[in-house]
Formats: sequence, structure tokens, C-alpha cells
Amino acid sequence: MVNTYAILQQFSWAWEGVAPQADVWHGKKAEDFAHDELVRLETKELFDNADLFIITLGLSELWYDKPTGEVFWRAVPADVYDSQRHCFRTASHAETLHNLHRIYELIRRYRPAARILFSVSPIPLTATFRPISCITADAVSKATLRSALDEFLQAHGEADGVYYFPSYEAVKRIFHYQWGEDRRHVRRDVLDFNMKLFEHYYCSPGIGADEVRAAYDHAWELDHNRAENQRQHDVVSYEERRAITKQAKINARIEARRVEREKVLSERREQQLRQAQLHRRAKSWLQKAVKTKSGVYVQYAAQTAVALLALDGLTDWMDWIPLVFE
Repeated sequence: MVNTYAILQQFSWAWEGVAPQADVWHGKKAEDFAHDELVRLETKELFDNADLFIITLGLSELWYDKPTGEVFWRAVPADVYDSQRHCFRTASHAETLHNLHRIYELIRRYRPAARILFSVSPIPLTATFRPISCITADAVSKATLRSALDEFLQAHGEADGVYYFPSYEAVKRIFHYQWGEDRRHVRRDVLDFNMKLFEHYYCSPGIGADEVRAAYDHAWELDHNRAENQRQHDVVSYEERRAITKQAKINARIEARRVEREKVLSERREQQLRQAQLHRRAKSWLQKAVKTKSGVYVQYAAQTAVALLALDGLTDWMDWIPLVFE
């Protein structure tokens, strides 16, 4: 639930009972969330008693129901997808700004004294339905959210009880190696620094500046160590790496040829050994046939020997025929 339409839906549903006409609420595992009145009342009670609303914006890409124009929380589940009904698009700067103003108006109408804190999620897209690269789509998605939010914050500042926590900038701008192994989720030490930063400025009682500094120093030290490891890995110049790669390819081709040559020679030796064995066997049969020269045995022996030699591709079996049939 990270696009501004989905967030606005929740406030409109909880406080004003406006539920989507289409089934656009689905969980991470495609489970369907019905518009349960009891759940709405419980959500309304939570909102009615909240003194602070923390709203994190995640992306501007969205799926929507074409007949109603209503936006899905997430991508449409595969088992309910209808190409004639469900469509994909990206929310514009103007749409995002409009939704932010609507969210603000609803909170002020029902909780006029509550404070509102906005942030932008640093977690990038891992896939996009746009016909462009995911990296490009993510940059546009975050830029749309951040620019619209900035314009909104220029109209509503701290005097209006509206705040901005720069978790997105802290992750993206302060550290060089901020991501975990999946290149999507933030490293634990960076996350810990972000949470302590939040606690220092926005919680009461908060934590001291020394603890925030310690968390930053720890995260920066780990970041620096990763940078040093990368630099050591990159000690070899580009030209040297290119020469090494080229030589490795040459060596691989040479080795492949050697292996192929050994295979051919081995097969040839096996064939020669087999031919020699057949040759000896055939000669033995022919010699027996020449000595006995009697009846069926002679004919059988001769035919067998000639066949063995002929099948093996030998030519000297022709020289034995006169001896057998003279």
C-alpha cells in the first residue's frame, strides 16, 4: 500500500465510509481483503485516537480498474487479471500532489491537532511493467514522489504540523554501500542509524546526539571497510584486467584444443588396437581354413574371416581369398 491513491483510499474508507466498488484490495500473497465494516470501524478508532500519522510513499506505478478508475493496492493477482478491465499506468506529479492535499485535508478535518510526518521509501523497484529498464522506471517513480511531496511541503510546513523525515536521502546520499545482498533492502547498520536519527528528532523521550553519532560512526566504518575491500579488488588497472582476461581466453582455447586432440588420438589408438585384434582373429580363421580345406567348415571359416576384415575397413582380406578357394 505504497502509492498515494491506495493511501488516500484508506483514509476515505475509514473516516467517510467510501469503499471501492471493485475488488482492488489484495495482500502480498494475493489474498483478498473485503470491505469489512467491523474492520473499518476498528481502523477509524485507531485514526480517531492517533496524534501522529507517519506516511511513507513508495512508488508511483499503479494498476487500476478501468470501469471505475479505482487503483489497486498492488499489482493485480494473476488469477483475477482481466486484460479488458485491468490497466497499468504511472501516477503523474499533479496526481500525486492532489492526493497528498486530499490526505492532508481528511486528517485535518477529523484530527485537526494531529501531526503528520512524511517520508519516501528508499527501497527500489525490482521490476516494472513499463517498456523501459527497471533502473530508469525506479528513478522516475521516486522522482515523481519526491518532487510532488516537496511542492506539498512548501505549502504545508512545520507550522501546520507537517514534517518530513529524510530517510530516502540518508540511505541514498550518505553511504556508498547501503544495500544488502539482494541490492534492494537496506543494510542493517544503515537502517539502525536511520531509526536512531528518527528517535533523536521525533520521539519523546528521544536519544542523545552521542548515540546517534555512535550509530553513524559504526555504519560509516562498515561502509568504509567495504569501500577499501572494493579498492583492493580494483588495484589492477583496466588495461591490465583487459590483458589478463584476453590471455585467459587464449589459454582456454589452447586447453580446449589440447583436450580435443587427446580425445582424437585416444579414439584412434583404440581403433587401431581393435583392428589389430580383428586382423589377428581373421588370420587365425583363414589359416585354419587353408589347412583343413574341407566341407562346410572351410566355407564358414573363410566367410567369417572375410566378413570380419571387411567390416573393419581392412583391404588385405582380398589377398586371402585365393588361398581359401584355390
